[in-house]
Amino acid sequence: MVRTEILRQHGVKISYWKACRARELVLQEVRGDFEGSFALLPSYMQKLRSGDAETCLQLLYQVEGHFHRFFWAFGAVIRAFRKHCRPLIGLDGTFLTGKFRGCLLTASCIDGNNCILPLAWAVVEAELQIAQSK
Repeated sequence: MVRTEILRQHGVKISYWKACRARELVLQEVRGDFEGSFALLPSYMQKLRSGDAETCLQLLYQVEGHFHRFFWAFGAVIRAFRKHCRPLIGLDGTFLTGKFRGCLLTASCIDGNNCILPLAWAVVEAELQIAQSK
């Protein structure tokens, strides 16, 4: 589609890979990049904490500010779990396959209406040896 539009608007043929690269550059300009998003995590944490003091957040960096892991659970969800949910927590995880690899881990429970309530999330390094405890 990018190639077709360039040809239609400018009368120039470009390669498939050049069109892909141009598309990625435009998306990066509009959405921002991963590095910039990771750099904003501390300010996001501050805003979340200022909204609810019971919100649980933890951000760990390795040496030289390299992202290691991030955990968060909203205070309202923690309160809902304590008062209205069954005392059973389910855990799940999936691999992140973008530019920066990692794992997204979630903890969920069942509320009084038999609906799933997400409790907490964590993003950890892909290299984390989850199976070490076996």
